[in-house]
Amino acid sequence: MTLPAVEPVINIEGVNHYFGKGRLRKQILFEVSAQIKAGEIVFMTGPSGSGKTTLLTLIGALRSTQEGSLKILGQQLKEAQNNQLTDLRRYIGYIFQAHNLCIP
Repeated sequence: MTLPAVEPVINIEGVNHYFGKGRLRKQILFEVSAQIKAGEIVFMTGPSGSGKTTLLTLIGALRSTQEGSLKILGQQLKEAQNNQLTDLRRYIGYIFQAHNLCIP
């Protein structure tokens, strides 16, 4: 018996990301690829400035993908409009490292 293929909940293929414009443009992510299936636990490590937070903001639909393919729950985020990102975020749980949840 062969089980049906399950599409990854996060599918990243050849993602590049840049900040700035013109001569000030700096590449932050370089051809990042990964697949994460439902139920998997993934740890992301690396030195400061290596692009971890940038990649997480892309995965969290907090910004759209500039180059490459990034699908979350089957939805393509490359050049996604703000309303598409907002709609997708309704299905994503996101806890910020510096969440600043304090009770006065």
